[in-house]
Amino acid sequence: DFIMRPRVDVCFKRLMEDEEVCIGFLSAILSIPPEEIKSVVLLPTGTLPEYGDDKLGVLDVWIRLNNDREIDIEMQMNNHAWWTERSLFYLCRMYAGQLHEGDGYEKLQKCIHIGILDFKMFDDAEYHSCFHLWEDTRRRMYTDKLEVHVLELPKIEDGTYPESKLLYWAKFLNSDIRRTKER
Repeated sequence: DFIMRPRVDVCFKRLMEDEEVCIGFLSAILSIPPEEIKSVVLLPTGTLPEYGDDKLGVLDVWIRLNNDREIDIEMQMNNHAWWTERSLFYLCRMYAGQLHEGDGYEKLQKCIHIGILDFKMFDDAEYHSCFHLWEDTRRRMYTDKLEVHVLELPKIEDGTYPESKLLYWAKFLNSDIRRTKER
């Protein structure tokens, strides 16, 4: 009767190793038609420190999409007090890590962090949020090179949402055989 929950790190990582599954998930959360996803390359998940005393970062799933955008997908089961800072650390490390000595800034590609959380982060009903860098008053985007998605799984059970591919993914990732048996 053992069924591994999709939220378990090792299970989620194995799911994302399947190209069709990965494309389906990325298509849903990034609102990209699947046919526009030409290639998905899994990258080594460790971000190496540049200097000896730098903090090591280990990403759950690191992807290069269509040979340009880099995506970090993190499955987070525990509500860590510093989750926001940790996700920004991973995103910024990914972004800065694209350049090497002598490279021009034009080489920098968009980096996306996707946090799939098994806790509620925000006090609203929406289960998916997408963030960019904006000017506070005029709502002018500074850049689209950094993007953060937050998928709050517990909200799926609390609300009623319009059907979408992302909602189906969220329900799948939130599934638990124990909860199903209890009902």
